[in-house]
Amino acid sequence: MNSIMRWLAPPVFAGDEEKTRQASLINVICVASLVFIWVLVAGSLLTGNIPTTILIIELFSGSAVILQLLRWLRIGKVTLARAGIIIFGLVYITGATASIGTIRTPTAAVFVFWVLMTGLLFGLRGILIGTPTASLAVSGLIVAQNAGWLRQPFQGVGLMQWLTFTALFGFTSGVTYYVSLGTRRALSRAEQEIERRRQVEVALKDSEQRYRTLVEWTPEPLVVHRDRKILYVNPAAVTLFGAGSAQDLVGGSIVERIAPDCLTEALAREQYFIEHGFVPRGEQKFCKMDKTTIDVEVQSSSISYDGAPAVHLAVRDITQRKAIEAVLEAARLRAENSSQAKSRFLASASHDLRQPAHALGLFVARLAELPNDAQTRHLVDCMDASVRAMQDMLDGFFDISRLESEQTQIKKVGFPIQAVFGQLGNGFASAASDKGLRLRFRPSTAWVESDPGLLHRILLNLVSNAVRYTRQGSVLVACRPTSDGTRLRIEVRDSGVGIAAQHHENIFQEFFQIDNLQRDRSKGLGVGLSIVDRACRLLDHPLVMHSAPGCGTRFTLTVPMAPAQAGRKHEQTTEVATSVEFDGLCVLLIEDDALGRVGLASLLESWGCTVLAAEGAQAGCKLYRPDQSPDIIISDFRLGGGVNGIEAVDMLSAAAGRRIAACLVSGDTDASVRQKAQAAGLTLLQKPVRPAKLRSLVRHLAKTK
Repeated sequence: MNSIMRWLAPPVFAGDEEKTRQASLINVICVASLVFIWVLVAGSLLTGNIPTTILIIELFSGSAVILQLLRWLRIGKVTLARAGIIIFGLVYITGATASIGTIRTPTAAVFVFWVLMTGLLFGLRGILIGTPTASLAVSGLIVAQNAGWLRQPFQGVGLMQWLTFTALFGFTSGVTYYVSLGTRRALSRAEQEIERRRQVEVALKDSEQRYRTLVEWTPEPLVVHRDRKILYVNPAAVTLFGAGSAQDLVGGSIVERIAPDCLTEALAREQYFIEHGFVPRGEQKFCKMDKTTIDVEVQSSSISYDGAPAVHLAVRDITQRKAIEAVLEAARLRAENSSQAKSRFLASASHDLRQPAHALGLFVARLAELPNDAQTRHLVDCMDASVRAMQDMLDGFFDISRLESEQTQIKKVGFPIQAVFGQLGNGFASAASDKGLRLRFRPSTAWVESDPGLLHRILLNLVSNAVRYTRQGSVLVACRPTSDGTRLRIEVRDSGVGIAAQHHENIFQEFFQIDNLQRDRSKGLGVGLSIVDRACRLLDHPLVMHSAPGCGTRFTLTVPMAPAQAGRKHEQTTEVATSVEFDGLCVLLIEDDALGRVGLASLLESWGCTVLAAEGAQAGCKLYRPDQSPDIIISDFRLGGGVNGIEAVDMLSAAAGRRIAACLVSGDTDASVRQKAQAAGLTLLQKPVRPAKLRSLVRHLAKTK
């Protein structure tokens, strides 16, 4: 029985799917035909219509042919077997119909089956050959039957039956063609889809293999976990956590690897991952297998692992980097503390150093007013030049220190630029005239928003350099609004020697001077432009320079504009050109520094003032008499007894019942001192005070008393 089943089973040809498919189809047809022959013979024996001898011949001949076809299939002659089954079918069906002697529905069914097999085995060619062949076979049987060569039917068989059979064959052929065509297309698409999927699977396997290889060999630790359970770690992660193998980590909870003090942050990152599908790189602490902690950077993303969503965790050990950062941060703090200590020292020393410089300047100024012979006059002039150089040096040093200090406070207010121009014009008119220069300040009604003190210092240094380095010609200070009307361009132009291009960057460095290698102090210190540059950056006022040798220099400063405030008078300390005399002017001088008090009192007395000198606020109040009320109060800001100069002025004004004209002098460079003076409506002079500037201010106060 097993041998029979193996014989009837379709053959398989490895590597040739089309040949195997054709062989399977022919095998089915052969087996079905063999069964059909046996059933037909059995039915004929039972009805007795055909002699037994003929039935036996048909049985054995048909079986022999089919077995031969099956044998051809087994040895690979599929094309021969395919042609044989078609020829045998046509001959056997025609012969069987002739032996039965009538053309009825069963005959039509057998012929339809044969046409169907022709189309399936040979495609369109089989349909084009099989359909007319079947029609001719049926027509031949009809002719033979009507001619009396075959057994007479129960009813006549004619043209209509032949047309009906032919139409049935044609319909079968058409259906077979379209079904075969659709089947081939479907099979082709299926094969393409199968091939595509196969290629995708191959590519996916290759990609997975590359990914695994990359993950295994990458030096960056990688962890895959799902529902907080570790599914995979690469060798780098095993090393990072100090585990003996991956099995020591796989299966454990990722939470166990997070330092307890970072757990809250880790849970917040997990919630962010749930909402967004990834977590940006961030820092946290992990625990190693020995419970020690390490600083790491982690970044989470979503991946598919073993067909299910999982979390891909990229880890980077930054313990060493954090240690280096800690060392650098400590060094930075030490440097900042050192810088702040230096700034505090300079700020503290500023007041103490300015006091003797202030007193010395006053003594020299007083000495210059006394009658002296030519030799003494020369010595006094040299002393005055030295004192001025020392005062300039102190101003430069302490300006730089103040600009570097973090405690420097910038107070931007709106004020007219003409107020600054007026101060500078009066201050440099004499120096420019002595050199034969034409100094011009083009008037302007524009208002700017800036820190008045710092802006004045910037323009002061620029104009000072222009006058110093211009041998002949002119110096022009002018301004004009930008095209959008929001900013004001302030220009300082000179016709001086100019600056070569290679020095344009260096001139903003401290103590850099192009033509002063011998460090002649009469040519300045070389810190003016450094102060200008720092102040501009602090105020965010862009500064641009254009200069070339022999073509002069132009500095352009851009300052935000402010709306003009009608009716407001800006305070300024410009010298009033008036002939007010100081004879009989009573000045109450409050100064806690003995030398400064003596020097300033002597200078004021030389100008014709009556001076009442006091060491502090309480002493000043004791000197006050209603019958000799002071016209002007000049007070130091820092006074003993816990009372400052502003409070001393208020106390004396209260005692007098009127506001006494007053000003402050101070060696304190703290910006808050200037702000307090401005809030009190008092002019503040910075020590060391220039005698000319003090004289101008006294004239102004005497006029407004």
